[in-house]
Amino acid sequence: MRCVDAPGILMNGGDPPIGAYLSEYLPEAHEGQGFVVWCDSAEDALLFKDAEAVWALWQRVPQNRPLREDGEPNRPLTAFSIEVVPVDVR
Repeated sequence: MRCVDAPGILMNGGDPPIGAYLSEYLPEAHEGQGFVVWCDSAEDALLFKDAEAVWALWQRVPQNRPLREDGEPNRPLTAFSIEVVPVDVR
């Protein structure tokens, strides 16, 4: 999973992780707002069984905060536009 855009997102006051790969994601962290770590190398990225597994994680709703204040499903990772990137693991 690679970030292609992050409209309106600042990471700890820095630039959005455009082009970075997801290396860690804890949806229940920070009271359901999630914790995300991005990396520059596909070798350090999380690996998924298939594209469906990527999309399932991207849309995952934290159990400890399933709804946003507006009543919509809380999906923290969807703040990032992502793409599924095949990785050759030999």
